[in-house]
Amino acid sequence: MICIKNGTIHTAVDPQPFTGDILIGGGKILKIASHIDDDYEQLIEAAGLNIYPGFVEAHCHTGLDGYGNGVPGQDTNEWNDPVVPQLRAIDGINPMDPCFEMAAKAGITCFATGPGSSDAIGGTFAAVKPMGKRIDNMILKYPIAMKCAFGENPKRRYMTSRMSTRMTNAALIREALQKAALYMVKKEAAGDDVSKLPAFDQKSESLIPVLKGELPLKAHAHQANDIFTAIRIAKEFHAKLTLEHVTEGHLIVDELVKENLPLAVGPTFSHATKVELLNKSWTTPGILAKAGCHVSIISDAPVTPLHDLPLYAGMAMKAGMDPYDALRAITINAAEHIGVDLVADDRDLVDRQAELFHSLCISARERLVGAADEVHAERLAERADAVRVVVGKDDDMNAIVLQTADKRRDLLSGQGGLVRDHRAVKVDQHGADAVALQDLGRDVVYRVENVIGYEFAHSYTLSERTEKNRSGFLQESFGLSIKSPDGNALTGS
Repeated sequence: MICIKNGTIHTAVDPQPFTGDILIGGGKILKIASHIDDDYEQLIEAAGLNIYPGFVEAHCHTGLDGYGNGVPGQDTNEWNDPVVPQLRAIDGINPMDPCFEMAAKAGITCFATGPGSSDAIGGTFAAVKPMGKRIDNMILKYPIAMKCAFGENPKRRYMTSRMSTRMTNAALIREALQKAALYMVKKEAAGDDVSKLPAFDQKSESLIPVLKGELPLKAHAHQANDIFTAIRIAKEFHAKLTLEHVTEGHLIVDELVKENLPLAVGPTFSHATKVELLNKSWTTPGILAKAGCHVSIISDAPVTPLHDLPLYAGMAMKAGMDPYDALRAITINAAEHIGVDLVADDRDLVDRQAELFHSLCISARERLVGAADEVHAERLAERADAVRVVVGKDDDMNAIVLQTADKRRDLLSGQGGLVRDHRAVKVDQHGADAVALQDLGRDVVYRVENVIGYEFAHSYTLSERTEKNRSGFLQESFGLSIKSPDGNALTGS
């Protein structure tokens, strides 16, 4: 085992770094603490050095773009058909691409790569690790999303053949989803009767996970009107959606806050090579994050180099972005954006993650208030910070830690909901007409991963938001008390 001692650890969980130790074994982080006395074979003295989580790229095309070998190695876009949902990134990625090693040396431990934006629907993205020779052994999660594109890129590519307007591009996406929906209905109606199955349609088959909400649309959209078209289509088909690029996001921030969607912002370290980039600015990620949006910063490699991802976060900070938000934008937020914040249901992994999250919360004991019965949203708001619930376990303590570090993250949502005005909290009704208490409790702990055995008591007023996704907001009256398995109240203020 290896122990890294006395480094300044930036967790992306707590806004304040701390001096501590990290124990590594079997290529994995086993423990993070202010001091570690466990046996280890190798010591790395890190006094005076900064230690960060592995950086995560939420959107690039690395391994598909033919670095250094021109057109023969470029597999980013299919240029013969604008609707190709059946394409799989893993069939085109070249792990021998030098960009993989360059990314790893820059501290990037995971990146989402896949088709480009020349096609209305381009195929599926993969989340991969940067080191290896065989892509099958490098996959962290696949598929993570279905790529679609709006705006100049598909319009320009197919202007002389399949489309010449944004309206046509949107219509092609709708047509593909409508065909897939009908195909899915016929397939489900056939049941086990093979004779009644519709003729196999590879494109429609590939879009079924999108229609079922299992796979988000990953929508290339720079310009404000394209962003709204992507949102409109996703709502029409009850599909999950992440927005990619969001170049004009700072111009429509009030609307994006309402939508509560993951936003991957960039690339910004580039020339304005087309009309829809005229309003690009390093201020965009900071403005969106400050407003409460879920923001990642991306390279869009090869548009800008993947290995310079930390630099882009620094440029956003220079333009006014909060340093803590900038760090989260290339770590936790990016991981959540591509769905790799938890990639396994393994109980041991869940327990280890819970322990890790607890160890990363500095002064956790000091944040426990003990005898109080309720945590009121109004009182939390008075402290100018909303609260994120962090649940963890220690050798001698089970704790609910109320952390006032992050005023834009959710209190009771495992889906990355936002606290609005420090009062309203997005929750999942889990198909019920009213929010079930135990479901809320499970969502609280599920973010830091499924710590079981806690009971939650509460009072709230619920208003319905949308019937489609059965989401709502906790408003006005809100109180929370938490009991550990031994029956003791663990609450904060």
